[in-house]
Amino acid sequence: MGKNELEDMPQGWGPDTVKATEQFVRDELAGMDGSHDWWHIDRVRKTAIAIAQREFRDEWGGQQWNRNFKEIVELAALLHDVRDWKYSGDADAGAKAVEAFLDGLGPLLRPSDQITARVTAVIKRIGFKDELSAILSGGVTRSELPHELQCVQDADRLDAMGAIGIGRTFCYGGAKGHAMHVPGVGPRENLTKEDYVNSNANKRTKLHEHFDTTVNHFHEKLFKLKGLMKTKTGAALATLRHARMVHFLDMFHEEWEMKDFEFSDDARDDP
Repeated sequence: MGKNELEDMPQGWGPDTVKATEQFVRDELAGMDGSHDWWHIDRVRKTAIAIAQREFRDEWGGQQWNRNFKEIVELAALLHDVRDWKYSGDADAGAKAVEAFLDGLGPLLRPSDQITARVTAVIKRIGFKDELSAILSGGVTRSELPHELQCVQDADRLDAMGAIGIGRTFCYGGAKGHAMHVPGVGPRENLTKEDYVNSNANKRTKLHEHFDTTVNHFHEKLFKLKGLMKTKTGAALATLRHARMVHFLDMFHEEWEMKDFEFSDDARDDP
């Protein structure tokens, strides 16, 4: 069976399975901070489906699109932050919880083992931390990745960029107790997976002492996302949203350093 050929699903597979998944995710993420709440999930879901329609619909035409691929993308997008390691502390918790949920659905809702495997594969590979080694070596594999992973990963990263990404970044930093900015504390160069995991888990060791700030997060992660997009649609949107973040950070430093004071006299004299 080829990568664009999927077995038939049970009668209830599709909208009813998605509805059950929505409720599961809402329950799982209840009480999460605004950077990883239900609305983040909903935005990623809509963006991932839009990318899939634009990039891959011709390859998944007809019934395969309507009954299989669209739902794989939607399920993976809905489930991608369940038991997120940044909060759970367990890198395997998300995929295990997702697999248990899908396997536990009733016979008219439960996806096949093949579909469940494809969804959980997205959960395992979607994270930024898992591409840090590729970034350091100068190459990121694109075309060989499963279509659903390309769509959901690009959608998730787009939600970390632009105006919404800025809001989410400061929300996450506040939830983790990070300072907005500390003069003299610069971003880490050649960030490793271990460094990134330790920071997000709030772990400090003698070899990995670092004071995390929200502004440094732009340099350590967000400004790198534009070069990690897997689809043409994602890359185009990332270029726009990247520019918005750069402009925001320029304004942030201008105000922090009070450089905008040179315009204050002109503004005060205005009638």
